[in-house]
Amino acid sequence: MRWIVAVEGGASHTRAALYTPEGVEVKHAAGGPANPVEYGGASCVLQVAALLRELAAEPVAVLAAGLSGSSREPVRAALARGLAECCAAERVLVADDLRPTLFANARSGPAVAVIAGTGASILAQGPAGEAAAGGRGRLFGEEGSAYAIAEAGLRAAARAADGAGPATCL
Repeated sequence: MRWIVAVEGGASHTRAALYTPEGVEVKHAAGGPANPVEYGGASCVLQVAALLRELAAEPVAVLAAGLSGSSREPVRAALARGLAECCAAERVLVADDLRPTLFANARSGPAVAVIAGTGASILAQGPAGEAAAGGRGRLFGEEGSAYAIAEAGLRAAARAADGAGPATCL
C-alpha cells in the first residue's frame, strides 16, 4: 500500500493521520509541540518522526507536514531534509500551517483562513493574490491567539483576587 501521512503541527500539540491513496483515514495520532521557532528544528523533526512511527510500520509514499513556524523557505527546506533522513518516506513536503488549511477548505477560490492557537495567523486569497497577517508566535503578543486570550483572563482574575481590579466570572 502507498500510504500517505498528513501532519498538522503547532506550538502546543501535533496531530498526524495515516491515509490510503484514496484519501480514507486509517489511523491517527497526537503528540507534543512541533514548532521549529519555539522548540528548534531537530525537536520538530523528532516529534513528527515519533508520530510517523506510531502510525505506519512500513515506509510511506508521501509525508505532508503543515507546521507552524515554518513560513520561511530555509526553515521548510531544513525540516524536509531532516524528515527525509529519519523517516522512510518516498516524498516529504513541508509547508506552513496556513496554506494547507486554506487549500483543504477552499482550493483556489477566494477565502480566508484564521488560526487562533498558541499564536494567531490569517491568510486570505483572492483574484489579486494572497495577503497574510500574524504568525509571529506568542512572544509577540498576538491578541487574537488562544494563548493571549487565556493569559488576559488569568491576569484579570489575579488582579480581581488581589483587589486591584474589578470582579470577573473567573
